[in-house]
Amino acid sequence: SAPPLPEAAGYVPKLQQLITELEDNIKKVRDAATRSSRHLHQSVERVHDLHHHFQQACASAAAGNIQEDPYVTGTQYQSAVEALKEINRAFEDSITVLVQEVERLDRHRISTLKSIMQDYLQCRVDSFRGMITSLQEAEHAMVSVSGD
Repeated sequence: SAPPLPEAAGYVPKLQQLITELEDNIKKVRDAATRSSRHLHQSVERVHDLHHHFQQACASAAAGNIQEDPYVTGTQYQSAVEALKEINRAFEDSITVLVQEVERLDRHRISTLKSIMQDYLQCRVDSFRGMITSLQEAEHAMVSVSGD
């Protein structure tokens, strides 16, 4: 028959805690990535809207119907493009930090899982050693009884 499992129940809470930490970290990383990308997306949309507005102002001016100064809408568009460049750099920086954090969290997760598994393995080894010792003692006892 198979040897009894060493206190496996003691390892289940550790694994459940690791799973909970992993789920929490996934949510934090996902939320941070969503915030960063949402800000970038909003800036891109603003640039597109201003570009369209600038094109309309230019077309209206070319047709002789000047309702808005194309120069003003052009400078608003250029300002939005410059702001987008800064936002894009900030986005790249935040994603770099986020990737580094994911790598750190993953190293921690792997290290913790490895430690739990090594502890469990050692417990199994100790359990088997105990069983072997018991068998050796039983064998010795049988030899002693036979030898009498």
